[in-house]
Amino acid sequence: MATLNNVAPSHKGKLIAEYAISKLGCAYIYGGYGERLCTPAFRRERAAAYPEQRNNIHKNCPILSGRQNTCAGCKWEGMQAYDCAQLTRYVCKAAGQELCSGANSQWNKMPWESKGAIDTLPDVPGVLLYHANSKGRMTHTGVYIGNGWAVEARGAKYGVVKTAVKDRTWTHWAVLPGVIISAEERPPVQSEETQEAPVETQKTATATGVITMNTLRNGSKGTQVKVLQWLLNLNGYDAGTIDGVFGKKTKAAVEAYQKANGLEAD
Repeated sequence: MATLNNVAPSHKGKLIAEYAISKLGCAYIYGGYGERLCTPAFRRERAAAYPEQRNNIHKNCPILSGRQNTCAGCKWEGMQAYDCAQLTRYVCKAAGQELCSGANSQWNKMPWESKGAIDTLPDVPGVLLYHANSKGRMTHTGVYIGNGWAVEARGAKYGVVKTAVKDRTWTHWAVLPGVIISAEERPPVQSEETQEAPVETQKTATATGVITMNTLRNGSKGTQVKVLQWLLNLNGYDAGTIDGVFGKKTKAAVEAYQKANGLEAD
């Protein structure tokens, strides 16, 4: 398949990427579903459903492995748990698109708008990534977030992490309908004279591919706060846990960033 040229991210693609970013730091449990929290009880449930994965599921739990009697100090405590295909399911669901379970089933059964080999990957957030084994079966999946980076539920040792596409073994990509648009379809950038557009105009722009960004402040909550926290942490400003709550630590990180970049720390 030829490389997709002159394409741009859509609102849907950006939502998929943003939601994937908001899940960084979550746990990996084989068969993890339903955005459930990582608990010993949930691990037992998944181990019972997938007995061949029992040892792997148990050894990464401080309680089930017998290392300690509580979850205290476990980096997965209080975090949601996914496997790779359930992560892609839920990030797409957040953008209004249902996926089936299982990386191979997704690849073969979903009504993709386009697919391709990894060397033709379009640099557009929201594209899904897949790894095919030597028999051509898709065994792993993740979310492309742009600029050469992906978010994936990598495995029990790693959890949900951000990785460079070039450093992993992705073999294919696939695009759902509405994730990419041609550059010609992008709404025009507002000039200074039109930036104070009426609310109706702003809503139309959002529907055609422009995300409305909120002004975030102490007390704000939601996915955009999680993205802010991730970006701050990524650039060395400690915003704490990526929990979507703009609290004291996030406020301090924002102010530190502003001061370091010659902005008013407000």
